Amino acid sequence: MITLTAGFARFVSPQRSERSALIAIWGVYTIQGQLGGLTFVALPAILRSKHVQMEQIAVFSAIILVWALKFLWAARVERLRQQMMGSFGLGRAIFLAELMIAGLIVGSALISFNSVLPFLAIFSGAAFLASIIDIATDGYLIAHFPPNLRRLGATAQVGGGYLGFALGGSFLPALYESAGWPVSCLVAGGVTILLSAPLLTLPHTVPSSLMHASTRLAHGWRPNLLWALKRREIQAGIAMIIIFDAARRMTQGLGALYLLDGGVSLTFIGAFNGIVGIGAGLMGTVLGNFCVRKSGSSTSLTAIAIVTSVILSLASFTILLGHRGLPLFIALLFLESLVMAAGFVVLFSRVMGLTSPRQPGLDYAVFQSVSAVVAAMAGFAGTSLAGKAGYEASFACATCIALASIPILKLLQKPFEGG
Repeated sequence: MITLTAGFARFVSPQRSERSALIAIWGVYTIQGQLGGLTFVALPAILRSKHVQMEQIAVFSAIILVWALKFLWAARVERLRQQMMGSFGLGRAIFLAELMIAGLIVGSALISFNSVLPFLAIFSGAAFLASIIDIATDGYLIAHFPPNLRRLGATAQVGGGYLGFALGGSFLPALYESAGWPVSCLVAGGVTILLSAPLLTLPHTVPSSLMHASTRLAHGWRPNLLWALKRREIQAGIAMIIIFDAARRMTQGLGALYLLDGGVSLTFIGAFNGIVGIGAGLMGTVLGNFCVRKSGSSTSLTAIAIVTSVILSLASFTILLGHRGLPLFIALLFLESLVMAAGFVVLFSRVMGLTSPRQPGLDYAVFQSVSAVVAAMAGFAGTSLAGKAGYEASFACATCIALASIPILKLLQKPFEGG
């Protein structure tokens, strides 16, 4: 993966230090994805196979609150990151935090499946450490990369997340069935350490004039959450995330449920989800990177919103067709996942441009916290609406939101065109 990333980076011509940073960043985001797949997919499935009650397994969904609330400790993390700039300290600090995550994962191999509370405590701790790493990495990325190359960081964030989630949510459960839980934990811990290694050579030089400028602006500045929330750039970014993400998140988890209710086998759904996670996810990240490079993040964001509304409207129509529309619905699910991945790259690239050089890690953490809250609330709303009024109602509602987002996104971005 690192070799491929380096080759891709050379193709888009960043400087040598930026290529080295990109390799390390890919590793960090892949580790985060693996932890998410292990926490939200693999472990709940394994616990269920041990006949643990669904009510107990459901508590793992509460771990998402760590990501939704990370803006609360983002200012302190951003302050520490700025203090470590200009030395190898940042890369080493992140590496040590990744080692702690690996230790927690390996330590979970010693726990009995009789109770979920020890697992909840361990993986909540791992999620907290991962959120700290995420804030520091995002801040480094925005400060280190000039605006025309931040799309590569967004691509690494989304692509690494998809790769890692497929690894933690698909490969590790399969490994568990053949080798058991302790071996699965050792492998997950080993992968975490392996992907963390490039952090030890994370560039500490200052390659661009942008970083020189941001370093001067941040000198003596104390990252401040209230100051961030008062800025119109942050307010506009929050509104963009809410309106752009709501429609996509409403239907994100409904596709598999609809197929299952339609008589499609669980084996097929599992295989399809794996293909979507890796194939559509990686294809979408490449597509998103291409769109931003060719058209810019502002234009691409509106274009993705238009395509999303078309896909959702077609999905609503296929649901009305019943079983006759299942093949087309499956194809649309693949396209929806592809466009969603591209949308993440475009959206993250766009809001990176709205962060302040004084505190990029904190500003971006606010955006990501909002994204996590939108994901939880829109997902709940979509599932609840489907349960009360049918799948077609959820997809139709999501279509209306997607259509409404097109002019609203244009209006929100107008004061910041060129960003």
